[in-house]
Amino acid sequence: MRQHADGEEVLPLAGVLARMLPQLTRRLFAGEDAVAARLPLAQLKVCGILADGPKSMTDLGQELGVSRSAMTQIADRLERTKLVKRGSVGTDRRVRCLKLTGLGQKFMRKRQATLVHRLAAVLEQLPPDIRQQTFQTLAALLNACLAVDRNASASKQAVCASPLPRAGQAAADPPAYDDACLQAATIREMISIADGRAL
Repeated sequence: MRQHADGEEVLPLAGVLARMLPQLTRRLFAGEDAVAARLPLAQLKVCGILADGPKSMTDLGQELGVSRSAMTQIADRLERTKLVKRGSVGTDRRVRCLKLTGLGQKFMRKRQATLVHRLAAVLEQLPPDIRQQTFQTLAALLNACLAVDRNASASKQAVCASPLPRAGQAAADPPAYDDACLQAATIREMISIADGRAL
């Protein structure tokens, strides 16, 4: 069984967490409106990503881990809802991007406000010290998730692109994870772990 460095068995804990996170997410988003309730998760994810600004179709597909054709279908369906529209990236008209429409921006602001108020109501049920512990634990979980992703990406790049070390030369250490992201973590980013980057 997989163990942490301190000898603690982590697979049973991971199993419990895997069951808890979807329940937590469903309950936190229980107050969403009918539009959000009808949208498939992939389309909500795209709206969440576009809330930070326009993205090219290629970048969106990579972030979602879907093929170009699947991304096109998602974009087509979202355009029919009037939440997003296609456009160009900068002055290069060949590179197509998606961006939120005015309706899409209003939808995401409302969704964010609903989540914040729901979280506030939930946090009010906890003693102040437990609130702080909860925030710190979620921030640490986010930090660990990002570190795993970073290490996986670095390993993949090393296999694909990095030259093998010469005889007598030590392999380079993977880049250290920047702890600043832990301090910069927000409730919005934390919940996106369970929500599949849907915020």
